[in-house]
Amino acid sequence: MKCRAHRFFWLQLALVVFSFPARAEDWTRFRGPNGSGVSKDSGFPVEFGKDKNAIWRTSVRPGKSSPVLTARYIFLAGFEKEKLFTQCFDRETGKLVWERAENRTYKQNGNLLNSPAAITPVSDGENVYVFFKDFGLISYGPNGNLRWRVQLGPFMNTMGLAASPILAGDSIVLVADQLRGSYIAAFTGATARCAGRPRARNRRAGRRRCCTMRRARLR
Repeated sequence: MKCRAHRFFWLQLALVVFSFPARAEDWTRFRGPNGSGVSKDSGFPVEFGKDKNAIWRTSVRPGKSSPVLTARYIFLAGFEKEKLFTQCFDRETGKLVWERAENRTYKQNGNLLNSPAAITPVSDGENVYVFFKDFGLISYGPNGNLRWRVQLGPFMNTMGLAASPILAGDSIVLVADQLRGSYIAAFTGATARCAGRPRARNRRAGRRRCCTMRRARLR
């Protein structure tokens, strides 16, 4: 109940913050367009609540990802009853447009404050890309159609993997920071092809090594 109430609060906050300016900027990745967490817009309310400065409220799946906003939609990741959810809401009305779910491929122990849905999605303004540490990378189209899946992992991080993906040109960039075999990988947005063989420094060994990323499986 506390987790669901928490997500009520943050989703309401997102709509209050981004709906008041005449033409609010899109917020398509974790901490906004340039990752600073600072908006270029102004005129936000300094007070808000259930019945004050709220545009709408809606229930969402439990989780700890941040909402990302495009011109029309809000995307969230969630986790409930051993399923990994991607949710899409109408930005103007709060109505759930579509919801998709995947079963967990892995179940890893980690910090209890983390969540299987702690990683924030990223959008190119039309499609959405969602990374779950217990499954991998998934892309959905604006209508919720599955574009591709890439299964990744398992990951070894006692705190739980939580680095959110970003877009760089037409590539989705992931950081897998773990106890062994850390890497950075880039996947093309259209086909999910892994662009090159990423390398990462193994700080424990004090040398560079090729990443040990499992071969991606597309379905």
